[in-house]
Amino acid sequence: MSKFKVKTIIVGPFMQNCRFIFNEDTREAVVVDPGDDALHIIDKINELKLQVKALLLTHGHIDHVGAVQALSLKYQVPILGPQSKDAFLLENLNYQANLFGLPPATEITNKVTYLDKEEVIEPIAGLKLQVLKTPGHTPGGLCYLCPSEKFILVGDTLFRGSVGRTDLKGGSTKDLLDSIHEKILPLEDEIEVLSGHGPDSTMEIERRSNPYLQDFED
Repeated sequence: MSKFKVKTIIVGPFMQNCRFIFNEDTREAVVVDPGDDALHIIDKINELKLQVKALLLTHGHIDHVGAVQALSLKYQVPILGPQSKDAFLLENLNYQANLFGLPPATEITNKVTYLDKEEVIEPIAGLKLQVLKTPGHTPGGLCYLCPSEKFILVGDTLFRGSVGRTDLKGGSTKDLLDSIHEKILPLEDEIEVLSGHGPDSTMEIERRSNPYLQDFED
């Protein structure tokens, strides 16, 4: 029986899925893609009685990292991911905010540990995540696969019935589709797909009904 739980809250004007992955016994937790509404995120952390140990990022767009600085200052925990190819995004949050008509952003000044290797990380005890390089939506995007808990955190690489946009700076449709084909499509049907926006899905559902995945089938 799994001792880990995933809880989701929706934050910011882009309705982004901020995730809490935590051990039910120890309450140790990682916060995935804290995109906005730092006070709301902190309230949920307090409500769940979590001990935050790390912040985990799938990519550098502001709607996924807008609350990172506030949380990293409060909890004094590592910021892990994405790849260093997304550093230009994390270092220019105010430019992104202006681009999308958002209020000025709090720039990330705490250290970011970029994950440039496809390695297994363990941000909290017992939670082993395989880092997968999945460029396309951004050049340094990552997905995190948890085989033991049968889920994958895909950020904005894959959505239920769709895929991430590639028209922003550094995006590439070819890279995105290659990433999905090579890293995500081979996963087992029962793997739960936890996207950055919208409802969750499974690999079985996406393989069967996502029109962007049909061209990959033999």
